[in-house]
Amino acid sequence: MQLCKAEIVQKAIELISNSTLSNYKIAKDTGITEASIGNYRNGNTRPTLANANIIIDYFNKKELELSGSNLVINTETEYKEAMEKGLKLLPEVDFKFSGGNAELLGSTDSVKRYWYLPDCKDCEAIAQVAGNSMAPAYPSGCWIALKRFSFEKEFPNQIPFGNVFGIVVEDKQTGDYHGHIKILRRYSDPSLAKRFWIARSVDRENHDDFDIDIEQVRGLWIVKQHVVADVIL
Repeated sequence: MQLCKAEIVQKAIELISNSTLSNYKIAKDTGITEASIGNYRNGNTRPTLANANIIIDYFNKKELELSGSNLVINTETEYKEAMEKGLKLLPEVDFKFSGGNAELLGSTDSVKRYWYLPDCKDCEAIAQVAGNSMAPAYPSGCWIALKRFSFEKEFPNQIPFGNVFGIVVEDKQTGDYHGHIKILRRYSDPSLAKRFWIARSVDRENHDDFDIDIEQVRGLWIVKQHVVADVIL
């Protein structure tokens, strides 16, 4: 389906706004002035149809240049090169979804390296699974791609139950953070449903369900992908 002028212009604006490339880099590569690129990105002006087509063609070509495989970025040089290419990089955090002590997922101090996942546009972080309670879907040692999931504790049953989540819980006694990757289920009893989620494993033969105290939840992430590293740089 052919896009109308307004749709083409809007697509160009979205491509610029979502890109990590600098105004200078886009301007240098497209021939459009740096000031114009900045104005498009900030919403001060909208590109002409001609400039919008140039921008779209530019990003389409860059997309073809990028690897279709998952990449793991281990060094500062690789990180800079990836950023220059406009890759959206996801931090792999040093936090395993298991029952051990761990920092709250999202701490910058816990970033181990970065990943590029071309097929997971809305993912925000990578973490590693510990334990086999979620095998064979998510075996011990595998990586998962996560997206933050916002919820209100006053309305805890408005989450998509049946999905796999990474849940960060604060221990009432010690204050330590514990991470779990589990399928979340809802209690049929309304009084229990307000206070607890049911945490369920894939391997139900060897792992029983347990309660997640909603008041103690400090972070909720929905699992978007079981990540396979095709290329490690």
